[in-house]
Amino acid sequence: HIGNFRTFVCLDVLRRTLSEGARVASAQSARATVMVAGLRGSDAVESPAQAMASLGEYFAAFVPLIAHHGGVVYRFEADAAVALFGLLPKVSPVPVGALQATHAAFELMDRVQGADDFE
Repeated sequence: HIGNFRTFVCLDVLRRTLSEGARVASAQSARATVMVAGLRGSDAVESPAQAMASLGEYFAAFVPLIAHHGGVVYRFEADAAVALFGLLPKVSPVPVGALQATHAAFELMDRVQGADDFE
């Protein structure tokens, strides 16, 4: 279902995938800035259900934050998320992607530090 997919993929990537199909997935080479963001202490919660709920909230907030700063989410793994900057919707110079990733990282830290669920 597209609605569920949209929760974890930024809108630009979803639109491009739906309009261009397999061409989007073709092999390409480009330089990018990679941001890996995990939650410290996420395994110290009271129950697995609470951990899943917290991670779900974190990942759902991560996608639009990354997109807002010009990045795309590459994948989620355990309690971490990986984002790429400088690739989509168009390739940009490496310093631009690095600056976008830095801005996203500072905003993400502010949000996580201000959220009781993630402390």
